[in-house]
Amino acid sequence: MKIQLFYPRTIVGCGAHNDIYWPLTLLNITAYVKNYLHDIEINIWDGELYPNNDDLIKKLDHHTAVVGVSCTSFNYPHALEIAKEAESNGSEVIFGGLHATYYGETILKNRPYVHAVIYDKGEKAFLQYLTFKDKSKVQNLIWRDGKKIRKNSLGKRISLDELPSLDYSLLELEKYFENHKKIYPDFPDKPMSAMTHEGCPKRDKYGPCSFCSITSSLYFRDTKKFWNFTSKAVEDYGFNYVKDWGDSLTGNKQFLEQLISARPKSLKDLSFSVYDNLSDINQDAFDFLKKLKVKMIFAAIESANNEILRKMNKQTTKEQMYKAIKLISKNNIPIFTSYVLGERGETRKTLDETLKFAQDIREISDVRVSNGSPMAILPGSPNFERLVQKFPELKNQDLLDLTFLREIWTKHFCPDIYDYKIIEEYAEKIGKLGDHINRYGWNFLKK
Repeated sequence: MKIQLFYPRTIVGCGAHNDIYWPLTLLNITAYVKNYLHDIEINIWDGELYPNNDDLIKKLDHHTAVVGVSCTSFNYPHALEIAKEAESNGSEVIFGGLHATYYGETILKNRPYVHAVIYDKGEKAFLQYLTFKDKSKVQNLIWRDGKKIRKNSLGKRISLDELPSLDYSLLELEKYFENHKKIYPDFPDKPMSAMTHEGCPKRDKYGPCSFCSITSSLYFRDTKKFWNFTSKAVEDYGFNYVKDWGDSLTGNKQFLEQLISARPKSLKDLSFSVYDNLSDINQDAFDFLKKLKVKMIFAAIESANNEILRKMNKQTTKEQMYKAIKLISKNNIPIFTSYVLGERGETRKTLDETLKFAQDIREISDVRVSNGSPMAILPGSPNFERLVQKFPELKNQDLLDLTFLREIWTKHFCPDIYDYKIIEEYAEKIGKLGDHINRYGWNFLKK
């Protein structure tokens, strides 16, 4: 049996991986399935490595039995194009990912060329889909039973520690390495995507940020298994740098201490980049990050107005963030900053505060990226549900115009900003403060 897994290119701007990291979820699914089914062929195709979706569609093989597509709200129109072509080739088409999780039943109602949807995590569900004749037994599956659409129960998630070794030969590694080197020429040249933990400590305690649609439960990995996993990857593929995709490594300082203590001597020089909630950064936490050899910190600032931060549920303040960034800067660690513009009650004054803060950060820090983006109203996020209260029909529209959503969001929730383009202008100004332009899900800028 031949299977192809696709991660389509985002419609505008860059995807979360920005063509320098791979879609780790697809690699995890492949490893889990091939651990049980040894006679199948699986290919992974990442649309971020291709200039347009037509080039990705050309990778479809007429002999493919099942085509799986990972859907985000930003790449969903491209996912539909791939699905149509794959179905016309005679392949079964199955969707997964955050957008498919939210709109699963609606997708099957509206898109006859999509045969099934996996919601939530997909490793075990995809294996069961390939092996169970009775689809009612497949966990996390939304499927057609004749003319009826059925949603099976949610099964127990597979933890990252349960996965076998990953087969990185399925990826176009050299392309990722080449693209990474262009953006970060002074960094190690063979980055590896990994996760020390899944879920967000802040979200687990206080709930999600207003714009967040991720639902992963929080757990931290067994440190010995993590290092064994990493050691094998380094030995087999020569990785010399780890991009940790966990939401905030400093959210559990006990785990961080254990991670450092368990580090094998053979990996003592391996460096990391990590995500951190700036409210977690103090001298003790920073001492651990230095011991881990952290080379870059991804810092979600979002806003410099404390009332806006409160509405975002960020659980931090402008003053806390500035103190943390000064500590990072003092230790000469580059930062990747992000700002989200257009929260409820945003005004010219609050935008000015955030722009001034971004400019101040640029003056004291090595800012590799200053990612300023208008708020994306993503299905599954608290802000999307706020918009649905005003426009209930959005619940039944799996194909969304994200630009239109941003415009009507601004009109109804930021009434003091009379023109949505004002938010775009501030986002551009912030985006140009970094050494490299990166706008997730939004139009690229020219410096």
